[in-house]
This record gives sequence, C-alpha cells and structure tokens, in this order.
Amino acid sequence: MPSTTLDCATDWLMRLAFSRRVEREIEGRVRPKSVTLADHNVLATEVRDCMKPGEMQPEWYGIPLEQKIIPMSSPLAEYQFLRRFHELRLQTTLQYVSYYVIIRWMLN
Repeated sequence: MPSTTLDCATDWLMRLAFSRRVEREIEGRVRPKSVTLADHNVLATEVRDCMKPGEMQPEWYGIPLEQKIIPMSSPLAEYQFLRRFHELRLQTTLQYVSYYVIIRWMLN
C-alpha cells in the first residue's frame, strides 16, 4: 500500500505502463491492424470536430476522415442507435428464419 504522494504517483504510473503494454499486446494478437487504423482515424476525426482547438492534436492518432461529425443530442443519438439496432436485429432474425425454412425444406 503506497504511503506517500510520490509512492501513489509511482504506483499509478507503473499500473498505467503495464496496462498500456497489455493493451498493445492484446491489440496486436486479437485485433486486426485495419480495425486499429480505423479506430485511430475516427478518433482523429472526433478530436478535430468535437474538441476545442489545441485540446488534443489529431495527428497523434491518425488521419481524420473527410466527413464531418455533426454532434447531436443524447436523446436523438439514443433513438438513432436503437432504431439501427432493431433494424439489424430484424435482418439477422429474418436470415436465420429463411435458413431454417430452407434447411427444413431440404430435409423433407
């Protein structure tokens, strides 16, 4: 258990360094590089469009996309997210049902 502020800061920095090392290791093995690149580009776009100038540098992350992010209210974002979620869930359900019907037909 850390006893001083310096010990606390040292402990925090060591934990941060370890978690970043683990994150990089997992990212390299589990996550395709293309997904990491896309994440960095979207993050750069968010920094460019949604943060105050000078707060963070977009070039630290990736190349911002050409499209602009247009902020929306939380209720609107939630509505659009849930609407798209239900659309995708319905499409997936219909695909499984059609596969089921085809398999049943083939087995008869």
